[in-house]
Amino acid sequence: MSTKGTDTSIHQMQQLWQSVLATKQAIKVDDNFFELGGTWSAVALMSTKAAAHGLFFAAEDIYEHPRLYDLTKNCGTGAKLVAEAAPNSDQDPAASFPVGSTTTGEAIWQTCDLQPQLLCHPTGCLRAPTTLVRAALALMLGKYEDSVKVALGTASSEVPMSPIVCAWVLDEKTEAFLDRIQQLSKAASQPSSTDLKIRCGVQFTTVLDASQYDDTCLEVRRSSPSMALYIHCLLSADRVSLIGGSYNSILSLSSLRRVLDQIQYVVQQLAVCQSDDTLRNLQYVSPRDRQQLLEWNRILPLEVTACIHEQFDSVVRQQPDATAVDAWDGTFSYRELETYASHLAAYLAGRGITREVVVGICYEKSKWAVLCMLATLKAGGVCLFLDPEAPRMRRESILHDAKVKFLLTSTTSLEDVIGGIPCLAISDPFFDTLEPSLPSRLAVLSKPLDAAFISFSSGSTGIPKASVSEQG
Repeated sequence: MSTKGTDTSIHQMQQLWQSVLATKQAIKVDDNFFELGGTWSAVALMSTKAAAHGLFFAAEDIYEHPRLYDLTKNCGTGAKLVAEAAPNSDQDPAASFPVGSTTTGEAIWQTCDLQPQLLCHPTGCLRAPTTLVRAALALMLGKYEDSVKVALGTASSEVPMSPIVCAWVLDEKTEAFLDRIQQLSKAASQPSSTDLKIRCGVQFTTVLDASQYDDTCLEVRRSSPSMALYIHCLLSADRVSLIGGSYNSILSLSSLRRVLDQIQYVVQQLAVCQSDDTLRNLQYVSPRDRQQLLEWNRILPLEVTACIHEQFDSVVRQQPDATAVDAWDGTFSYRELETYASHLAAYLAGRGITREVVVGICYEKSKWAVLCMLATLKAGGVCLFLDPEAPRMRRESILHDAKVKFLLTSTTSLEDVIGGIPCLAISDPFFDTLEPSLPSRLAVLSKPLDAAFISFSSGSTGIPKASVSEQG
């Protein structure tokens, strides 16, 4: 840039700053736009008024180059780089986006306007509103996908569609993450790479675009009918509005509203983050979500004060002769099941099975599997069901992790039991060998909050994970 050209551009930029900031004081070349009182709304006004002063730059450029000389040096003065602002109008820009379903089956929802004061960082360092929204959207998508790397589409008046791929770690400083999102957004908005992106045939299920009251959002939706979620960020001098939609109602209206509420909630946190805050500090459950959770759980279930086998005993008293188990290998009435289970429980107690001792139950589908479960609970133990057809290595791993002390199995599975663990095959002959002196009923040892069952996941994504269910 020549000296003469630079001097002319600097003069034009000074006039622009004076106009936007409504000040008559002299603007120096090393002045910082934000230190002079510039706000995010003034940034939006700057980028729209720039063309009238012979300058062309995007709003993101002001955040990256807040000093007058740097901004002048990095702005264009030839071909137009940004879209013209829409004519002044008193019409609500969201009026063309009715809440509800459109005739094309799109679910559309507009959020409450983001509060302008929340977009002003307490340190005076401003972020582009679109940067905050893109960052919040990326983080929310990561939560939904249980991932720390996501891809989303972004659109503007200059570049109809381009990708942003962002990754992060939870201990990353929030401000560093926002700086990176702003850089990625600027790189994605470069018109020079548009042809490449089109040739790549990029398709997105999630798209965010921003404009000053233009119809970019409508064009983006028409050009990609498969989008599950698109968000239009409407910028004006005094507010930022988010309008979201889902083609063919892939997301329901209530889901769409919840997503936008969550994004708005994360934006508000990002806007006031401190220098030492990390992404781990962010909260994703919005106040509306919390209210909904409280409403869903407003009526609490009745407290259960009895253990499983105690509840079973009450049913036995009510209908002792009714069928309790009807399996391929036989049936049990409630009285028979209770009698057999009590004898087996007494035997297990004599073998050291007591409160919260884990007992493995390795059975094919059988009436005896139900009986072993009930007997284990009566003895105070914890039931761990094992699939006899599962690989031996998987069964060994589960038995080791759960610290199983005793194993109940069928006669057919007895030959393939895991060594080192006491094992007993349960069938009719076993009960013929029981001593008559065994007590028919044990004192209740378990408490409602004691463990009753341990279940392991399939382990398809790694090591099987255990979950514990209580008695009550």
